[in-house]
Amino acid sequence: MKEIFLLAGAFLCLAVTPALASKDKVNISSDTARETAYWEAKQEIAGYKRQHGKSLYVGEGSAEIDKDNDIDLGEATHIAKERAMVDMLSSIRVRVKSVLKDELKYSEAAGTSNRVDRLIESYVDQVVNVVQDKDYIDYPRQNNVTEIVYVSKDEYDELVTKDMQSKTDVITGYAVEGAKAQTARNIGQAIEDYINGKSWLKTYFEDLPVKGELKKDSPPEDLGSYFDTHLTQILSSIKMRNADENIVYNTEGKVSRKPRVLFTYEDASGTTPLTDMPAKASFAKGTGIISPVPLRTGKSGEIYVPVDRVDPGQREATVQVELDAAALRLKDNPAIPVVFIPVKKSKAVAWAVSFFRDGEREQPASLADSVKMALSSTGYELKPFNISEEEISDAVVAEARGLNVDYVVYACVTSSGQKDEYGMYKSDAASKVYIYSFYDDRLVEAIEGPSKAGYSTSAEGAANAALAKLKPGLIEALKEKIKTLK
Repeated sequence: MKEIFLLAGAFLCLAVTPALASKDKVNISSDTARETAYWEAKQEIAGYKRQHGKSLYVGEGSAEIDKDNDIDLGEATHIAKERAMVDMLSSIRVRVKSVLKDELKYSEAAGTSNRVDRLIESYVDQVVNVVQDKDYIDYPRQNNVTEIVYVSKDEYDELVTKDMQSKTDVITGYAVEGAKAQTARNIGQAIEDYINGKSWLKTYFEDLPVKGELKKDSPPEDLGSYFDTHLTQILSSIKMRNADENIVYNTEGKVSRKPRVLFTYEDASGTTPLTDMPAKASFAKGTGIISPVPLRTGKSGEIYVPVDRVDPGQREATVQVELDAAALRLKDNPAIPVVFIPVKKSKAVAWAVSFFRDGEREQPASLADSVKMALSSTGYELKPFNISEEEISDAVVAEARGLNVDYVVYACVTSSGQKDEYGMYKSDAASKVYIYSFYDDRLVEAIEGPSKAGYSTSAEGAANAALAKLKPGLIEALKEKIKTLK
């Protein structure tokens, strides 16, 4: 609302007085009228200023009309009002700071000064919505504008106080509801309430150490510390356990089963499964693929970690499961619980058999079946392999390395035959077992197996007879050696 006190207008008003109704004319000089108007304006301004700090907040400012510098009446009025606002706001800032301390009950500490100043300015900025002003033109001299701005002290104080109280009530409400949820062991809701309280504390009061009454007849508590303490208490009471042991993956990287993790909340009142809690999983050691689906605990507080694949080129890996801090808006809280799940590659053997009969390679099913049966007792994953040489060469090792196995086991039998003068065939057979370890990256065993002779009316029959004779001894030797595998 704007009022204008125009000294020239005041002169005109004074010229029309009751005295003019008589025959005698009273001549009042312009100087006299101006002086009268000047004193009236001065008294009025003094009246405003006397109310400053009592019923009003008042500010005064003035500016010259200077047409040579393009400062007309409108521009001079604007400048005068800006100066009056600066004058008034300096007092309001002091008052707002006092109200802040009374209502928020915070104590000044290192780092609070700038935050307090910004908060004060946010309330000072609201003055423009309720300020009133009055212009005095040609006061205190011609071509000068004086501006008075003012607001009702009671109304503005009430505006600031109610605003602070309503915001504090919102924050303390989250603290109270969070405590109720925590007591009821509704932990997800408690975390949400505490985080909302922290968020509004920052939004409304820039994380100042604001105090609020959380319990009737109890002293006010620091709300920021309250939220932090209870969140830390909750997080330290959340336990996570690996529910399955001996999770393994094969040479293709496929896991034997999805790791299962149990989430519980444990305190003096007992243990409660944590339901509908967001979690996330990653590889803490090694590499692999975990499906990027959202993870939330079920009714029994468990999740199945969707590990799709583990890099089979590594012998072990570690999966890390933790609460999803981002989903809970916890940011980087060091108290966030975590569990580590070891997963190991199953032991694997690449195995091969060869029977070189007079230089020609065969792979007898009987020999292959016997070797496979002997190796199956180890519990290792068995991968059939093809070796066309009589021993394990560097080329064979290089090819087997790509199978992600731990060992290569090769049973090799060689035979040579001849025909006697009676038309009978004799075949002399020798056997050998090779074991290459990728743990040691070397050939660890080259076992000389039994040698036997076979007889038959055909060269093939004689060779097969020799093989049949030495096979039991060869398999026994193999069984003894594989007992020492890591």
